[in-house]
Amino acid sequence: TDAARSEMNVLSATLAKEYPAANAGYGVNVMSLSTAMFEEGLPSIMLMLQVVVGLVLLIAGANVANLLMVRGVARHRELALRLAVGASRWRVVRQLIVESMLLAAIGVALAVPLAALGVRFMKTFIPPEITRWILGWAEIDIDARLLAITMVVGLLMGALFGALPALRASRPDLTDALKEGARASSGRRRLLEGFVVAQVALALALLVSAGIATRGGMTLLTQYDGYEPRGVMTFGVTFPQNAYPDDGARLHLAEQVLEGVQALPQVELAAFSNTVPFSEGGSPRPVEIE
Repeated sequence: TDAARSEMNVLSATLAKEYPAANAGYGVNVMSLSTAMFEEGLPSIMLMLQVVVGLVLLIAGANVANLLMVRGVARHRELALRLAVGASRWRVVRQLIVESMLLAAIGVALAVPLAALGVRFMKTFIPPEITRWILGWAEIDIDARLLAITMVVGLLMGALFGALPALRASRPDLTDALKEGARASSGRRRLLEGFVVAQVALALALLVSAGIATRGGMTLLTQYDGYEPRGVMTFGVTFPQNAYPDDGARLHLAEQVLEGVQALPQVELAAFSNTVPFSEGGSPRPVEIE
């Protein structure tokens, strides 16, 4: 990019020198395609959104782990009987992890159609004035790669958050567990409380992230842009080709419109411009490299 920018600056200076009427005062700005398609702060915003999604996933995982822990306490007597009749601890742990991964697979299967509906909703309701600047927007869809990643992440989360409850549930006190109406030990109670604390901590982190995102969005909408928009009005003027075939006729109309606007008592200053701030105007010139 730096080499291309240096080369284009030399070419721009040459054009301005050889053709001052058309190129004097103009410069060249060279940037990569990714920089041109995305705003400067968009990568940071996308990273923050990914962090928020990760926090939501961790909260859901902690919630599932908490439920599995409670379920393990309820199955305390069953697991103790399995161990008492000769089942190995690894076999019990494997069974519980497989059960949690099965739950994760069911969750992924339910999430895929919801994600497809969400994509359709975005494509329907997000205006084209925004989507036209999003690289690859037309190709956004639920594809095989996304399904594979979702399945892998779901199974990993199921195994991760099912492992600790499985390990805890596979070490029951056989004497207490075989007694009818045995209660959870203090260690399991502390573990359940630890999951609750983790959920609250993750939820608070998610709340803070959402607050930061909201504040950043409001700042972006209300920040000072270098000019005062209050009291300023803009409108467009068109020059039909059949009525104003040349530059002289269009210039004459522009001067008449400008004089009429300046004569209004409410107008302090009037001027013509080919573009206004934050408009879609401009003079882009595409350059393609073979």
